[in-house]
Amino acid sequence: MQRAGIFRFFGARMEMLGVVLSIGLGCASAHAVTQIGMLNQPYPYLVIEQDLRIVLSEFGRNLGIETKVSRNVGGMVRGLRNVDSADAFLRSLTDAHDLVWYMDRNTLFVSTRKENSTEVLPVPSMNVEQRQALASEWSRQGAGISIVLDDRSPALFVTGPASFRERIAAVVSSERVTSSPGVHSRDVAEITVYRGQAGPQRVMVSR
Repeated sequence: MQRAGIFRFFGARMEMLGVVLSIGLGCASAHAVTQIGMLNQPYPYLVIEQDLRIVLSEFGRNLGIETKVSRNVGGMVRGLRNVDSADAFLRSLTDAHDLVWYMDRNTLFVSTRKENSTEVLPVPSMNVEQRQALASEWSRQGAGISIVLDDRSPALFVTGPASFRERIAAVVSSERVTSSPGVHSRDVAEITVYRGQAGPQRVMVSR
């Protein structure tokens, strides 16, 4: 017989057995992609035994952020001890279950490492400094993802799940439009596109 999960939230001095404790820990930023530091806040949870997908869902709910978990993510969380921060809690799950995650605005995306792939994105419209800035910014947004500059050509090696690669492709696409010769702000328009699991994305297109 499967044992029920036990969660303890010491900060509020509350305890529930057999159910998941759901307590909001504050509103998340509308631009989580630039505020990954929000995961540094305390997250004093102790997990005895609970379904991994439920743990991830409650993690997002307690932080006030949306969570999108790949259908390939599964398993049980057992004996996860209390940690100092939300980031440490999430990384403990990542190490134990071979997960990959990243944050984009107000959404946490979680997948398995087996879903990772590397894609080469040509970015001739971006100089070295711009490519380095993009790679540095996005590589810090999670665990198991990366963007590396190609030393031989103006391209990026993007590693991560499909949703992450699609997101970076959208960013690069926007940069290509705004950097094209003869293209001014009045010649482009911003639209919302939907790409797989990446959610709504703002993209610049020519009028």
